[in-house]
Amino acid sequence: MINLISISFWIYFKSKEAIIYRASEHLTSVNSLAQDKLSLYLTNLKLIMADPSGNFSKNKSYVGVCSLGESKCSDRKLLSLMDNMFSPFSQTEFVFRRGAEFYFFNFKGISHILHERQGLGNSGEIYIVGSDHFIRSASRFISDLSHFKINNEASKNSLQGKRGVAIVDDYRGVKVISAYSRFTFDHLEYALLSEMDWDEVNLPLKEIQHNLLGFGFFLVLGSLVVAYVLSKKTVQVVDQMEKSVAEKNAVMAINVLKIQEEEREKISYSLHDSVGQSLTALNWSLNDVEKKLQDPTTKDQVHKLLLLSEDIIQELRSISQDIMPSLLKDFGCVSAIKSYLDERNEFYEFKFHFQFDDEIESLAFKHSFALNLYRMIQELVQNAAKHAHAKNIYFKFLLDKDSLELLYSDDGVGYNSKSPLPNSLHYRSQLFKGHMDRIVQTPGTGFKFEFSLKEIINEKS
Repeated sequence: MINLISISFWIYFKSKEAIIYRASEHLTSVNSLAQDKLSLYLTNLKLIMADPSGNFSKNKSYVGVCSLGESKCSDRKLLSLMDNMFSPFSQTEFVFRRGAEFYFFNFKGISHILHERQGLGNSGEIYIVGSDHFIRSASRFISDLSHFKINNEASKNSLQGKRGVAIVDDYRGVKVISAYSRFTFDHLEYALLSEMDWDEVNLPLKEIQHNLLGFGFFLVLGSLVVAYVLSKKTVQVVDQMEKSVAEKNAVMAINVLKIQEEEREKISYSLHDSVGQSLTALNWSLNDVEKKLQDPTTKDQVHKLLLLSEDIIQELRSISQDIMPSLLKDFGCVSAIKSYLDERNEFYEFKFHFQFDDEIESLAFKHSFALNLYRMIQELVQNAAKHAHAKNIYFKFLLDKDSLELLYSDDGVGYNSKSPLPNSLHYRSQLFKGHMDRIVQTPGTGFKFEFSLKEIINEKS
């Protein structure tokens, strides 16, 4: 009987360790994904504020701008903001101060990101804390947080540039598990906290505790049977939590990949249609000025500016092409990938080898799949450049009756067979219900990606 009681306590404490570990792992993943989304969103805001045309009205995130001296900028709350600081201004707007100008943005943009609480239960939330330790976003529990100051272990560590998980009291004085990290916007530092109430995290543990009490009550009559049932149930609870965390992580990661492509497309179009057109107009104006000048010295200076503007335009086109390659739409997936590899042959020490069945060029891939495949090629090349130390990189496309295969291999140092598959590549293959497998080879590294044609080909083709 004493042994059975010892087993019961062992089950309880091991279950507690497992539940806290899984909750910490899940909160860390949620925090990381929220940080990625915030970085993309804030990068887009900085691009809006830097738009030389000054035309912000087309962007739904933008509300307005005013300067010191205007009536809207006489609000005490605005005047108390330090330079390069952003803060909630109303229920629908937040404001960013840059010198004498105040930019107002739709609060819904950040709130939408922070209010994605999938997998955070009834008490979980994500919020931002400024370097002054005041909360900079909305709460799901309290309507006005303007006077709430967070100065616990999680916020302090985050603002010091640390990442991790801590058990602390939040702004309500409630005990929570908090995953923390730091992000910056215009050289300002903020803490990003993802939290769940300690009581909710421990609900499975309470269920186990109640079962163990029942086990004690029936110990005399059937201690061995009850011990077996509870042990099995404990394992099931932990397994179900692990499976749920893995599934939710995969869904969130895939959603982040979709958001990344959408934001890249927006930035690419903005660079091309706004900044690119402005620079082209500048180039034409400089060309006209150069033709009209008579003074050799001034004419030489203007000519140098003209050459500089042409270099900037070319660099801008290169950046826009890298963010969203136009070759995909104009000439198809295979041509775009071949062009990319040909260009990279000039920069890397290793050599690319690209093979494909002729029939593949005639396939009408979905644009979203073609772009996703292009990104996978980019990531494989970048990983090889960082880690492979290879002399040759091989890409091969094979077309079967019902599927398309992408084979990657190199003759480098190899990939640890015990390591998990690269997350981003794995999730990108899942975007179109594909499969990623490791190819065992010596020396070097090999991967195989397989996609069903019905998932990647336009129906009309």
